[in-house]
Formats: sequence, C-alpha cells, structure tokens
Amino acid sequence: RWGFIPGSHKGPISEFRIQNRKHMGLTNCRDPRDSKDGKVNWFCRWAYQERRCLVPAIGFYEYDARGEKGSKQEFLFTLPKEPVFFLAGLWERVNAPDGPVDTFAFMTTAPGDVVRPYHPKAEPVILEGDDWKAWLDHSADPIELIRHSRPDRMAIAPAKEMA
Repeated sequence: RWGFIPGSHKGPISEFRIQNRKHMGLTNCRDPRDSKDGKVNWFCRWAYQERRCLVPAIGFYEYDARGEKGSKQEFLFTLPKEPVFFLAGLWERVNAPDGPVDTFAFMTTAPGDVVRPYHPKAEPVILEGDDWKAWLDHSADPIELIRHSRPDRMAIAPAKEMA
C-alpha cells in the first residue's frame, strides 16, 4: 500500500494521523542530508536502516505551476533508454487490528536541473544500473545512492502527449 505508516502506529490504518490530521501516510521520505539534524525523518528511520525496497516505475509526474494562477500542467518524466526503472523505496509493516498491512514510500532528494523548474523541493531517487543491489544491502549505509538523476537520462513531456 502506497503511503508509508510507521510500524509504531497501533490503531486501524484509517485512523492514522500526522499532526492531528487524518493522513494516507507519507508518500516520500526525504534525503537525510536535507534535514535539519542530518537524519532520516523519524517516521522512516528504521525502514531506512532495515527495510529498503525497490519501487518499479515507468515514469513519474510533476506539476508545473509556473503558469497563470490556478492553472497547472502535468508533466511525465521518463528514462527513454530504461522503459522500467527502480525508485529507492522504504517499506514498513503495520500490525493493524484488522491484520498486518505493508506500506511503502519512495526516497526523494534535492532536485537536479531537470526537475527543479517543475518541483523546486524534491525529486524521486532513481537507482542507476546495479545500484539496486547496494540499495538492498542492509549492512551498508546507502547515502551515496541518494542523488538526483543525471539530466542526460531523462525526458519530459506534457502528460496529455504521453497518453
């Protein structure tokens, strides 16, 4: 289930709250280098150390809000030479009263030159080549794998053209 919920949550999934508001769960966990204390968000900390996963993708979407107020254009980011690729993910099992639920989110980092005009805060961490093996190796800190994608790998198109 997309929407990371910490394993410490004890109630039904539908009652998960962040800052006293109902919440579907975190959709992404930020690069620890982007945090004030240099650590992974406490929601994601144990998963970062012990429960890393791969999120298969064919692309990801971002909105370009630079146009007129209230108008947003959706763009699809793909890797043309890699029709399927992996996002660096984290997962967590929540032992909810009605049974266990596995939840996940993907890692994000500061955006590179390609994504920054569309999303100035973050972009998903796309694993390159065999980096997925190192990402799944829980005996090592994968901090060097958390980086934005190289501009020469990525293509962008308005979502309507990609349909």
